Amino acid sequence: MRIGPTQLLLIVGIGFFLMYVMGPKNLPKMGKMFGQTMGEIRKGMVEFTEEMNAVGDAGEVQSGQAVVEQASVVTAEPTIEELEALLEAKRAETEAAAQEPVIDPDRKVARIIYEDEV
Repeated sequence: MRIGPTQLLLIVGIGFFLMYVMGPKNLPKMGKMFGQTMGEIRKGMVEFTEEMNAVGDAGEVQSGQAVVEQASVVTAEPTIEELEALLEAKRAETEAAAQEPVIDPDRKVARIIYEDEV
């Protein structure tokens, strides 16, 4: 990894800013704390990587291709034919329901209500 002039200037600028804000006496303590924090982060990353590798070796992690295929099956949109079949089924269901007798609560008699009456 190479450091370019912009990154170097940024690092130097941050160093001068910290020296100005923290003072030259506290700067070594800050550097030590920063180093310890970075070490803890690296340890955590190594542990996480080892855990993921162990899980992958045990066969519990699916391959990326399988995950993509599952996602595409779940989120796949219906085709036009499927939508037309669903619409036709709903139309037939509605027409059948319209032909069923309806009880008129005032007359207490069953009668058929057709579309032209509605």
